[in-house]
Amino acid sequence: MPKALRKSKNSGPEWTKPIRELRDRLRLNQAELGRRLHYSAMAISRWERGEQEPTDRGYIELGNLAGDPACWYFWGRAGLHNENLLRVLPELRERLSDAELASRERGAITAM
Repeated sequence: MPKALRKSKNSGPEWTKPIRELRDRLRLNQAELGRRLHYSAMAISRWERGEQEPTDRGYIELGNLAGDPACWYFWGRAGLHNENLLRVLPELRERLSDAELASRERGAITAM
C-alpha cells in the first residue's frame, strides 16, 4: 500500500490511544480484553480505530480494569468525577489511600 494511503496509528479521536495503551500494558489481545469487559473483540477493535466510542458502561469497565490513576480518565469519559465518587463511595477513598501508601512503600524500597 502506498505510504500516502496508509492510515497513521495515531490518527482518530483522542480516546482511542488510552484504550490501546491499556490493552498493551495488560498484554492482552482484543479478544481477551473484550472477554474481561464483556464486549466482543470487534467492539474493542472499533474503539481502538475510533469507529465507535465506548458506552458509559464500557468506559467504567475500562476504568475498573485500569486501576488508579488511569481509572480517572476512563471514568471521566463516562461522566463520573472523582469528587462525586469519593463522596458517595467511601470505600473507594480507602482503597485509593491504600494504593497510594503501597506505591510510596514500593518507591522507598527501590530507593534503598
